[in-house]
Amino acid sequence: MNLPASQADAIRLIEAIGLLGVTISSAEWLAKPQQIRNSGVFSWDVCRLRAAWMVEGPIAAGLTVIFENPGLTLLLLVRPAIAAVIAFGLATGWMHAALITVVALVTVLVRVRFPMGLDGSDQMAGIIFVTLSLIYWIGTPRAAQLGLIFLTLQLCLSYQAAGWLKLRERGWRDGTYLARVLSSGAYGHAAAGRYLTDHPSLSRMLSWSVIALETSFPIVFVLPPFAAAGLLAAGLAFHVGTGLLMGLNTFVIFFGAAYPALAYSLGLL
Repeated sequence: MNLPASQADAIRLIEAIGLLGVTISSAEWLAKPQQIRNSGVFSWDVCRLRAAWMVEGPIAAGLTVIFENPGLTLLLLVRPAIAAVIAFGLATGWMHAALITVVALVTVLVRVRFPMGLDGSDQMAGIIFVTLSLIYWIGTPRAAQLGLIFLTLQLCLSYQAAGWLKLRERGWRDGTYLARVLSSGAYGHAAAGRYLTDHPSLSRMLSWSVIALETSFPIVFVLPPFAAAGLLAAGLAFHVGTGLLMGLNTFVIFFGAAYPALAYSLGLL
């Protein structure tokens, strides 16, 4: 692709961050092999029961080959392998586009295989790599520009949807939901959960801070540069804090991967 430097730099950064994210995501599943075995918590025999077409028929048979071991382990190894190939510069041109497309396909398949416990970063991962695939295959500056603007709008939409949903819920407005989430076994942080439970005013203030950040995020397009930079820093700090407290490693990475697209779009203005 022969793209302007601003587009090429943004795309390379999005790709690098995204590939780091899918590598970590695969590593997290591979680190707990007992959970993804047929006898484990995430057994395909159980997960497939959510839809009839996953249980019987030719599609079900094909998915079983992919989603049961050893097929599943091989599937999870694909993305780290591709990330290594691209990192060492071993793929160019159409081969690069093909590998990014494979990453997009595998990311979608992983979402089908593990539908439980997902968060917005899992959705963002698929959107990022599908968008990159289209950019690479079309290969024009206009396609790159539209793809970057789309990722920017998707980032803003994600914040807006999350913020307005929180605003509608009394438990988020009064801070009780935040304290409960951080007190949970799956996504909690025991010390933080106890502290916010004991300090409801602080929990309420933090909840409103998140709601304000998410609902107001699109104003970044009309802010002066220094204020826009501050809002972007606040957004990244939110992801880092959430990732550390809730143990959501890719929550930081996949949303962070869309920030170069946002920076490019701001540059257009």
